[in-house]
Amino acid sequence: MDKVQVEKLINNWHRKANEDNDIFSKFVFLWFCMEIWITYNSPGKNQRECVNNLKSGNIQEIKTAYNESKKHIDLEINKLVGECPIFNDTRPGEEVNIANNDDFENIVEAIYTIRNNLFHAKKDPNDESRDKPLVLLAGNILNPWIDHLINSWYLREKINIARKILEDVAREKNWIHYSDLYPKIGLDTENIIDRDKGSYILAKINDETLKENDVMLSSLVVLKKEGEEPAKGFYEYAIINKRLKDDATDNEKTAFWIKEMKKCHNLYN
Repeated sequence: MDKVQVEKLINNWHRKANEDNDIFSKFVFLWFCMEIWITYNSPGKNQRECVNNLKSGNIQEIKTAYNESKKHIDLEINKLVGECPIFNDTRPGEEVNIANNDDFENIVEAIYTIRNNLFHAKKDPNDESRDKPLVLLAGNILNPWIDHLINSWYLREKINIARKILEDVAREKNWIHYSDLYPKIGLDTENIIDRDKGSYILAKINDETLKENDVMLSSLVVLKKEGEEPAKGFYEYAIINKRLKDDATDNEKTAFWIKEMKKCHNLYN
């Protein structure tokens, strides 16, 4: 299968998982999503090697999706840490211990062990003391993780469209309002989730243009109000990326924005 077919298959299994209320079925469908993606990104490897590839962080797209879903799954990871050790029922004597919430390798190994125990050992769907809670936790971690992976594919197209719009704006030596840009990429400025997606898209564009040309292309996007400057997220991004001091005054922020915008105008002309 090519990448488009793989992405479609994962999207379909993820949708199926969220249509099913049975926690065991949901987990199985979510694991299908994970297995399809890591297999596609680990050609010629067996399942254990694919999982090891995931644990090592080599499959960058899915590791990024994990990092971006982390704030949504930290509570579930904490609970999973509390359930350790996770015993491997298919290999008596083996167990998984998660050191803390940042122990990515063993978080993955724990989920894989839960998968193996469910698929190959004698797990009881009515066991409320151990089996059911573990499968529920593993599913609750996988679901947002896969959701962020799928969203990254969906947002990739929007990032490309938004970047093309901003490059055209730069060539015109102009700027664009958030309220004009967002509808062009299918986002509603009145919707808080869409605004978050817009911020993510602009940050990703900045990641690219900083690396390529040392400019923040989002400097061309401004608020439609008196003063017409970027939203605070623009300055927060600049501070995080050490382009602006933490204690920069309002005047320093404005001067930085104007300088960045002029760099964009000059770059694309």
